[in-house]
Amino acid sequence: MGHSRPEKGPLIRTAMQTDSGSTQPLGLAPPKPGIERAEFPLPEGIARLEFSAALSTASYEDMEAWLELVLRRAKRSVKHEAAN
Repeated sequence: MGHSRPEKGPLIRTAMQTDSGSTQPLGLAPPKPGIERAEFPLPEGIARLEFSAALSTASYEDMEAWLELVLRRAKRSVKHEAAN
């Protein structure tokens, strides 16, 4: 069950320089203070998640359950490739 990943290339292909000197994807504002942003590059595009930097235990558990649901939905959209 191998996953193909691009060998080379930037994590974010189109970016702009912000006033603070950091790089943000074009058209995507930096996260507000107190918000964390996690990004993961995939060949089909960027998977992105934003969440509060401070979560209660209950909120973390709710988010964990929601992410499991999101992953199940994503799994249904997977296109199976022919074996080589």
